[in-house]
Amino acid sequence: MTRFVPGGRDLTEVDFRARLADVRAECATDEEEIELALQVILSASRGPANAEGAATFDYFVAVASRDEEILARDAYSVTIPFEGNRTTVGLLDEVDVAIPLAEGQTGREYRIFVGLALTAEANGPGGTDTTPLESGRRGQSLRFGDRGGLELSAAVVGGAFKALKDTRRTRMTETTPETRSDPRPTPLAALHREQGGKLVDFAGALLPLQFPAGIMAEHKQCRDSAALFDVSHMGQVELTGSGVAAALERLVPGELQKLPEGRQRYTFFTNAAGGILDDLIVARLPAAPPAADADADADEEEEQEEADDLAHLRANLPGIAVRELDDRALIALQGPKAVEVLTRHAPAAGELRFLSLAEMEVAGVPALVSRSGYT
Repeated sequence: MTRFVPGGRDLTEVDFRARLADVRAECATDEEEIELALQVILSASRGPANAEGAATFDYFVAVASRDEEILARDAYSVTIPFEGNRTTVGLLDEVDVAIPLAEGQTGREYRIFVGLALTAEANGPGGTDTTPLESGRRGQSLRFGDRGGLELSAAVVGGAFKALKDTRRTRMTETTPETRSDPRPTPLAALHREQGGKLVDFAGALLPLQFPAGIMAEHKQCRDSAALFDVSHMGQVELTGSGVAAALERLVPGELQKLPEGRQRYTFFTNAAGGILDDLIVARLPAAPPAADADADADEEEEQEEADDLAHLRANLPGIAVRELDDRALIALQGPKAVEVLTRHAPAAGELRFLSLAEMEVAGVPALVSRSGYT
């Protein structure tokens, strides 16, 4: 769920985003009722327009029959505070539900639905189980018990639906969310401010979300002509050492030893089991060993993933020097007229073919120019 401030419609007017991350259930029965203990794990991310320092929203719990007829539903309001510099926070909410049984009845199949309350209907309270009972007893209202909230770190939030079919109680322990440091400015931060850019925390970097002309104008500029993007938050890593290409081939599914100077290869960065950690572009610089350029649309969690990627590189490339180029800006020029625009300031750029790169001056500034855009 994404909630905007009143009247808001674009990304700068997002109040917060909420997500139902996980639901865990334990079920027990006695002669009178089925007792269901739910653990509902929610998370919220702070938006640029959030002035309250918290996210308040509702979620619902509904009990349905086997054929999915809703028998009862109730809604609960939660408030998740964004304390300090935290931008994403998780919450564990506990709800007890009691489903009455007819005399002599040992059980019945029910389905439990949990979701964010997005509509007036979903916010409706309670209900009655009107299913006929063999004993002739009147259907009883399902009872939704009290609940208590426990704050968790964002790292705990996640996972698939888990149904615990026994009576063992499983409690999640309280953890303290890490306090995020202030977002780091990119080398172009002063220029963004000068141009009136609205700067926000994106993957730990201070980047412009939009400029005074507005998102639609920026979109049309990129689609019809050319536009600049500050993507300095994306990792740039230089690898040097004997046999670096052969060593790197153990981590990426692509032939690098025969990669010519000034050429690049789009590939994947893998873990020890061959699973994909990230996508990246590996380039062999002119008269130099390969350099890896990680490409990703990042969020809060991916800042830590980038640090993990660097650690994975160093651990699996013994004897290879791994240097993060975090002092350099990374600028993307995109759009149908990108080549035409760039050649005005760097004529040699017009000679580059796809997936090639070269060192040259752009408007008198030394730069490494790569023709590698593929979006």
